[in-house]
Amino acid sequence: MKMMLLKPLKNILKRSEYGKFTIDSNLYDIDDSLLGYHMLVKINNEIAGYLVVSATKDRGPVMQYGTNIKSVRIINELKSKQEKIYYLGASDYVGAKSSTNLKEKIDTAKKTMLTELESQNLKNSKQYNVIKNKELRSLPKDPDSKDLWNSLLSTDVEPKQDVTVEAEYQKYLNVDPISQRLRGINYPNSSCGPTTAAMIVDYYKSRGYNVKAGVDYPQGDVDLINHLYGEMYSSYYGTVGNDFAAGLLQHLRHVNSNWLVARSPGEGYYGTYQSYIQGNAPVAIMFNERYSDWFNDDAKWHWLAGYGYNNTSGSYFYVRDPDAECSKQGSTASSWCWDSYKWVDYDQDMELVYSEYNW
Repeated sequence: MKMMLLKPLKNILKRSEYGKFTIDSNLYDIDDSLLGYHMLVKINNEIAGYLVVSATKDRGPVMQYGTNIKSVRIINELKSKQEKIYYLGASDYVGAKSSTNLKEKIDTAKKTMLTELESQNLKNSKQYNVIKNKELRSLPKDPDSKDLWNSLLSTDVEPKQDVTVEAEYQKYLNVDPISQRLRGINYPNSSCGPTTAAMIVDYYKSRGYNVKAGVDYPQGDVDLINHLYGEMYSSYYGTVGNDFAAGLLQHLRHVNSNWLVARSPGEGYYGTYQSYIQGNAPVAIMFNERYSDWFNDDAKWHWLAGYGYNNTSGSYFYVRDPDAECSKQGSTASSWCWDSYKWVDYDQDMELVYSEYNW
């Protein structure tokens, strides 16, 4: 299959002329049809990145890609159980024997969580309602994807673009990644929200804003994240959107009251996301419950720091994952570790939190 790589992904291969792509696993839809392939990018026989490629023209050619290879470990674990691997959304891989078994496993996990929340008198909580209303569904199909597929398959040569025009279609902010697994963080399993906020706050500090960032605390980002955990009323279930927004606003206003924070759903707000990135403001992104998290002790929704976008081959957004595989205990994640997702594949299950300084 001929495939034109998205330009940012080519940077992975700049280190060697021997980059190779291999299919690591088939990925299935909830009706047991083949949805796509998980592919590895290897340089000198070492894994340097990954792609999730669609198996049909109903969705964009590349649905997810990056250098955060957490998916490799997850897929290997599922393969060892000899289960089919179902791709349910952004970095969401669940193993099951069949689509029927998949639904049974998710229904069981859902009932267990709802019962647990009921026992804590949280039946009317935001957590309860979100989990209760969550329904298993396929990734949405994109009517524009067929044209993109036909364009990619018609040539081996990437069209040249004027540099000035190209700059309008992509931008990336220098947001340094931080791991929620740093030694000293009180609740590492559920600190993705506070850690995402810490990335954003540290970025503002690097641009000269007068905010309390990691450098202002005795133990740096560890203290900052633990502090934000309290401000955001985080719990073992994670951080809900309104608490994240209120906590981030409270923190940004510790020094100056001119900060503003807003929220929106993901669907229909790609332009808003772009405008904040263009204005040098990272965007916090929450993926609503990833089903794979329903089977372990991690938070039931996941926060990421949106730091860029690229529209040269479709509408993709770039994120730093606070729980990236390249994060190490006691250190920050590798500066080149990132994931990218196609907006229209995931926007229905996203919530966005924006921040800006009101001059």
